[in-house]
Amino acid sequence: MKFQTPRGTRDILYPEVEYKNYIFEKSRELFKIYGFKEIVTPTFEQTEVFTKGIGEASDIVSKEMYTFKDRKGRSLTLKPEGTAPVVRSFIQNKMYGKPLPIKLFYCSQMFRYERPQAGRSREFSQVGVEILGTIDPLADVEVISLVINLYKELGITQTKLFINSMGCRNCRRDYLKDLVNFLKIRSKKLCKDCNFRIKKNPLRVFDCKNENCKQILADSPTLKDYICSECKEHFEKVLKGLKSLNISYQLNDRLVRGFDYYTKTVFEVTTPELGAQDAICGGGRYDYLIEDYGGPPTFAVGVAIGVDRTANVMMNMSIKPFPEKNIEVFIITINDELKEKASILLDKLRGNKISSDMDYCNRSLKGQFRMADRLKVKYVLILGEKELADNKVSLKEMETGQQLHINYDNVINYMKDKINVR
Repeated sequence: MKFQTPRGTRDILYPEVEYKNYIFEKSRELFKIYGFKEIVTPTFEQTEVFTKGIGEASDIVSKEMYTFKDRKGRSLTLKPEGTAPVVRSFIQNKMYGKPLPIKLFYCSQMFRYERPQAGRSREFSQVGVEILGTIDPLADVEVISLVINLYKELGITQTKLFINSMGCRNCRRDYLKDLVNFLKIRSKKLCKDCNFRIKKNPLRVFDCKNENCKQILADSPTLKDYICSECKEHFEKVLKGLKSLNISYQLNDRLVRGFDYYTKTVFEVTTPELGAQDAICGGGRYDYLIEDYGGPPTFAVGVAIGVDRTANVMMNMSIKPFPEKNIEVFIITINDELKEKASILLDKLRGNKISSDMDYCNRSLKGQFRMADRLKVKYVLILGEKELADNKVSLKEMETGQQLHINYDNVINYMKDKINVR
């Protein structure tokens, strides 16, 4: 039987794994500079945690969730996104009783049953931030600023910020009536999914990828004409804040994001480096979600960043993450009897933060030197019977070919000075 990864999943190998680790590391560094604290939520949650907030009409809930029953028949779902679990934790742990706002970030694996394609797998990574407990438009600006600065830190400068206001529940009411009327008249020309969305959540029609539906929706009413004065003022302050930070943006009247919980500000960041699937992050404000989950009325805003797509962008742009660090010292032994001595020396080198290795495949002396060449090591330590009888070790500098003998008891200090380990 030949075992393979399940469809939609993959092994992440070197060097891509280095890119992902680099994104996680840089994200954590920047998030902490902005005052965010890390939170880790479970890999799976009660299914209602996601269905209640994301919405039944969303593609995620209706098509993409990995839902299963445990041995007691309880419905559980692998985490498809990060905000709902953070909100659940915020309420469960009574964080609302602490000084607000609470600023949290996560680095996590997510799971969605989607059609596998470039930059989109069924298991993927996200980093994200949430600011819970403030309605200040500058909190929206901070989240967007953080994202833009993260991409600059990663070397990704060719990005576009698209932004819109989805208004509040009050000002959306009249808009939804007019939108539904518009859609019902054209329902026979719309796809099956859009007709389902008309009944469950009409705003989801703007998520449709069907080209015919897109053409029909191009003439639909726009939410901006229905925004109440309070939401309009909030959005204007967000735009003003972005301008003050010299963050360019493009208004998109039909940007609604994929989840039901969004209100007021919504945004996406795209890059031309990814082709058609060009979104690398998205977020917005969700001022009702915490209350809907049983918590006190609490305003909030957040963003999720696609790590896999960001890594793809960096690789497409030939951006190097960590400087490649080769093994610095390779130990060569003349025979098997000396391998134990080599192993002890290897352990001491590594204990002093000197990257080092040795052969475990009983290669010949020539084969061990070839391995050292492949590893691009700087120095080779040769343990021979005659050298050790004199309490010596041979040291060869691979670049120059220079070779000398050093005292066995002084190998560690000598190598620390050579490699400049402190």
